[in-house]
Amino acid sequence: MQSIFFLPSGDNVWLTVGRVITPSGRVIQRRADFGTAAGAADSGFDDAVSDSVAQTLPATAAGKTAWLTAEAEWRAKVLPPFLARVRSHLAVSAVTDSLLDARLARILATRVAEVRWGPDAREEFLLRNDRTVRVALEQFPRLSELLQPKP
Repeated sequence: MQSIFFLPSGDNVWLTVGRVITPSGRVIQRRADFGTAAGAADSGFDDAVSDSVAQTLPATAAGKTAWLTAEAEWRAKVLPPFLARVRSHLAVSAVTDSLLDARLARILATRVAEVRWGPDAREEFLLRNDRTVRVALEQFPRLSELLQPKP
């Protein structure tokens, strides 16, 4: 179910290709080793940082709209404290690049939207800010064409 990849920096990445889930739906596995910022989500730091940021935002429609549309602001509010916490508490380098930064910030900011304004805000956040979702939505007008059998 898991494979480890050792990076030249000395960090490591665990790739999980399956999950162990209890009958109630709880995922039960946890990693004991965190080599990268991407793997630090199992530490609970992602929820802790996101939940803390959520409590600082106004619980208004205007606050929600501002959060959904201000990528630079939400990235600045969630990513630095998350990476700082990972680096200090887990004693890892947590090296990132621009793509990983963007992905981590989007994951954290999605959680903020859900905690502050509810599950509908989470969905709205993803519709506005997740490139994969946006590309998929752009294909809807072509749905009939895309579903046609190939000759």
